[in-house]
Amino acid sequence: MRTLACLCVLAAVVGAPARAQEPPPAPPAAELPSGPLRPGDLVRVSVDGAPRYSGDFRVEADGNVAIPRLGRIGVGGLLPGPAADAVAARILMLQLLKRPDVVVSILSRRAREAFVGGAVARPGRVTLRDDARLSDLLEEAGPAAGADLARVKLLRGGTERSVDYRAWRAGRADDASVNPPLEDGDRVYVFASDQPEG
Repeated sequence: MRTLACLCVLAAVVGAPARAQEPPPAPPAAELPSGPLRPGDLVRVSVDGAPRYSGDFRVEADGNVAIPRLGRIGVGGLLPGPAADAVAARILMLQLLKRPDVVVSILSRRAREAFVGGAVARPGRVTLRDDARLSDLLEEAGPAAGADLARVKLLRGGTERSVDYRAWRAGRADDASVNPPLEDGDRVYVFASDQPEG
C-alpha cells in the first residue's frame, strides 16, 4: 500500500506541467545600488507575467545586455527606469507582449578602479567611489616627498592631460581643472621634481 502511494505521488509530480522559473525577488530598493548602469553591473530584468524574458544579466563592456529572445539592448549610462523602458520598447517592437511591465534593478556593481604610479608612497590599483576625484586617489596613494604635484598626468582612453594638483592642495583653485573627477580605468602618473617628462 505504501509503495502504491509513493508511486502515485511520483506520477503526479512527473506528470505535472513544467512551469517557467521566475527570478527570485530583488532585495528592497533601499539596499540596491543606484545610479546609471555601467559595464560590469549585474542587473535583474523582471517582465511581469513573462518569465521567459526575465533574469539576471551582466552589462557588457559596450553597455549592452544580451537577453534571450530579445537580443542585445543598450542600457549603459541609463538609470534603471529608462533601462526598463528600453527593454519594454524592444518587447513591443518584436510584438511579443501588448503592454509589457518591466522593472530593472541593479543587483551588484563591478568595482571601478584607477591606477596610480610614479612619485607616490603606495602605487598600484585603487578602487574608486562613485564620486571619486583626483584628490581622493592621490591622498590615498600618498605623494612622495620629491613629488612634483604641478606635473600630474591623467591618462584616460587615448588622451593625456596635465594637471596642476599643487594648486588644489595649496587652496589656490578648487575646480575640475586641478581636481578632476575620475573614471574607471584612469591612469595617474606623478612626476618626481627632478624627473624630465617624456
